[in-house]
Amino acid sequence: MFFKKAKPIWISNEENVKNILVSFQAVINYNVGRVVINVAADACYRLEINDQICSHGPARCGKGTWRVDEIDVTSALKQGENKINISVLNYGAVSYEYVMQNPFLQAEVFCNDRTVIYTGVTGGFVAKRNLSRERVTERYSYQRPFLEVWHLPIVYSEPLKIVESDDKKLTKRYAPYPEFEEECPVSCVSLGNVEYVEDDIYPNTMPLESVEIENFSFPIENIAPIYRKTMRSIRNNYSCIVNKAYEESCLLKKNEFIILEFEKEKTGFIKCQIEASEKSTLYFIFDEILVDDDVAPFRHYPNMANIIPITVENGHYIFTSFDPKSMKYLKIVCAEGAAEIKPCLIKFENPDAYRAEFECDDKSLKRIFDAAVNTFSQNAVDIFMDCPSRERAGWLCDSFFTARAEKELTGENNVEKGFLENFFIADGFDNNIPFGMLPMCYPSNQFSSQFIPNWAMFAVLELEEYFERTNDGEMLKKAKDCMYNLSDYFSKFENSDGLLENLESWVFVEWSRANDWVQNINFPTNMLYYAMLMAMSRLYDDNALLKKAKELKRKICTLSFNGKFFRDHMVKTENGKYETPEDITEVCQYYAFFTGVADAESYGELLEIIVNDFGPGGKCREKYEYIYPANAFIGNYLRLEILAKTGHRNKIYGEIKSYFDYMALRTGTLWENDSPKASCNHGFASHAVRFIFRDCLGINKIDETRKTVELNHDYSSPQNAYAVIPMKNGKITVSVKNEKRTVKIEGNYKLINS
Repeated sequence: MFFKKAKPIWISNEENVKNILVSFQAVINYNVGRVVINVAADACYRLEINDQICSHGPARCGKGTWRVDEIDVTSALKQGENKINISVLNYGAVSYEYVMQNPFLQAEVFCNDRTVIYTGVTGGFVAKRNLSRERVTERYSYQRPFLEVWHLPIVYSEPLKIVESDDKKLTKRYAPYPEFEEECPVSCVSLGNVEYVEDDIYPNTMPLESVEIENFSFPIENIAPIYRKTMRSIRNNYSCIVNKAYEESCLLKKNEFIILEFEKEKTGFIKCQIEASEKSTLYFIFDEILVDDDVAPFRHYPNMANIIPITVENGHYIFTSFDPKSMKYLKIVCAEGAAEIKPCLIKFENPDAYRAEFECDDKSLKRIFDAAVNTFSQNAVDIFMDCPSRERAGWLCDSFFTARAEKELTGENNVEKGFLENFFIADGFDNNIPFGMLPMCYPSNQFSSQFIPNWAMFAVLELEEYFERTNDGEMLKKAKDCMYNLSDYFSKFENSDGLLENLESWVFVEWSRANDWVQNINFPTNMLYYAMLMAMSRLYDDNALLKKAKELKRKICTLSFNGKFFRDHMVKTENGKYETPEDITEVCQYYAFFTGVADAESYGELLEIIVNDFGPGGKCREKYEYIYPANAFIGNYLRLEILAKTGHRNKIYGEIKSYFDYMALRTGTLWENDSPKASCNHGFASHAVRFIFRDCLGINKIDETRKTVELNHDYSSPQNAYAVIPMKNGKITVSVKNEKRTVKIEGNYKLINS
């Protein structure tokens, strides 16, 4: 039981108010003992003790259920009186980041397991609206809710009437708790002056409001100013590139700016000490990369409003933003007045990401490992996310790869457990996706009426791997209805050959030309469907699905393979007949081997081409001009998996450096695409740690059920390396000296050979 006395509460008559920040305040007199605060909330909350962040949550959950954070705050307390402030933000808008539900807070303060303060009409909390966070603002991005705009000092309303609401369905949090460490900039990139230019060189391409989508935004006529427009109008009138170590503080006068650089891209909350000598306006503009030596997010990824405007009265303030933001570069512009500033970033990341260790004499490989860890830590705080910036959304398929990284880095799959469970315990999904289909990302609102059938197939593949990693039979039971509803949904699209034809919505293969040929019959999709059916047949001992899968594989091979390559699609002509165009992509060949449709025994010649003639940099075009290259997501990852699976690990060592090192060098993270035109911090890319541990060090598989560690001997390692790989109840230490490997195990595990 999470609560003894606490009830869900909100302020009277404010359930439907958009973008409202409510502060629930209490005072605890502390002497001695362990103090724990349990918190459930919607949409998100921040717990502060004496103005210091102790928690920011909760861990997101499926619709109709909420996870409870259980936070030990003993170390944050001082003797005597302590201020507790739980700020709850209700966006009241649809997004990919949260499921839109009614706001509430349920919290209880325990001292040595005895209730001392709790939410309720008479439980000791006072509710006040935070009046300093601007309520009517534009959206931050299409996928995330509203932009933060602040006025300092912080001002609260008078105490408001608290009302209790119906009991909530509650469950536990599995993810670890962030530690909120501070990260300071390492250098000053440039200083200078700005001017404001009214032009349309960088027009806004994101809808600021939507008639079709309910609860998308505020009416545009009510929003002023439009800060993404302000951000686009800023031009550097004079800029001095300095690239020197950053001093602790900086004085900015009107129209002056400074660009600061962090060691690598990080996600968290901007914290800034501000000393204003007069009323001032500051713009905090941030991004993952520099464009022409400037922080210009509208030139990197134009749909995000990477700006936090703050107006301050004369005085001293310590400001901390509320929503997580991602950045390697921070540009601070003084638009009005003058202020001395001292900024840093409070990191919002998964601390378990740093359990694993890796050192080697190859600086490139070490950089990639560190970048993968950094990427994972920011994209696995409470669920697996695609990116911690643009969306913060729990995408399927991405999660398939991130889950593998979680096991390698943490020894467990706690985040994955919550991520998968969210789909299976949800009180239904949005009505605009068909029954049986899984949302492409969740918890979220599917307000675009779009879904990706391929990603639902990946959910089945991930469920099977999750079961292999954890032996969590309860999850299989929770998932069973969803799995068979999904299978029934797909069966409606099977043609007379058993192939899926004319699938609905966004049929997605990868970010390449492969996405141009997804209709009428797309073979990579059908290959994935084969893998899904095989996984379900194994999970639920279903011979009927096994038989269907085998027949599907036979048809794919007959109709797609032209004797040398698998072709991407079949089309239905005007006379009703089917034709198979010679449209061939690199990634289609990878899907064939990854899913098991093709194997080395039956398609040895094609495998040799894949191994020797395909690879980084669009190598396939050198010999086969008609083949379209793969992209990072997901073709490059499938390629490396195939090399490992088919006995060609010797190529992986070199290829992962070609695929990833330029990313690690530029941002200290791994990217969504093979160029920085989109997200430069994407969760699935942390899968690179698997390539390092499995293929460069030879730790093939950890079986927590059988308590075995399987080694492979065709690994290709640096000359000297050292690694510590955590397990659920132990750890593996790998040492390579002059290419000779030594493996030691702590815990009740047995070493076996693959």
